[in-house]
Amino acid sequence: MVYEEPVVQPSVFSDLGAAAFTGAALAALPEALGDTLHLSGLISEQNAHRLKFATNVALVAATGSWMGVGASWATTTGLQYLGVSQPKARIAGNTASFLVNTGLSITPTRMALSAVNYGAAALGLLAEKTAMRWMFKSR
Repeated sequence: MVYEEPVVQPSVFSDLGAAAFTGAALAALPEALGDTLHLSGLISEQNAHRLKFATNVALVAATGSWMGVGASWATTTGLQYLGVSQPKARIAGNTASFLVNTGLSITPTRMALSAVNYGAAALGLLAEKTAMRWMFKSR
C-alpha cells in the first residue's frame, strides 16, 4: 500500500496571510536596506533611493511576473511624478503588481487580498521607519 499525501486546497485565510506577508516584506525590506546603508554613512541618500527601487524591482520580479514588474514600475513612477512620496508610491506600485499577478478577473476575494496587501505594506513601512529611528536615534 502506497501512502499518498492528500491535496490541500488553499483557503481564503492562507491567501490573506500570503498577501499580508508579501505586502509587508516588499515594503519593508528595500526601505530597511537603503535606510541602513544611508544612515550608516555608507551610501548617499540618492544612491539609497536607487538601491531601494532596484531591490523592490528584484523582489517583485522574484515573486511574480514581468507584467507585475511593469505595473509596479509604471504606478510607482507615475505617482512620484504626481508628487507622492517614494515609499507611498512604491506601496501602491507593489499593490498594482500584486493585483496583476493574481489575475485579470477582479473578484471580491482578489480585491480583499489586494486591500490586505496594501494595508500590510503600510504597516510594514511604518515598522521599518520606527526600527530605523530606534536604531539610529543617536545620529
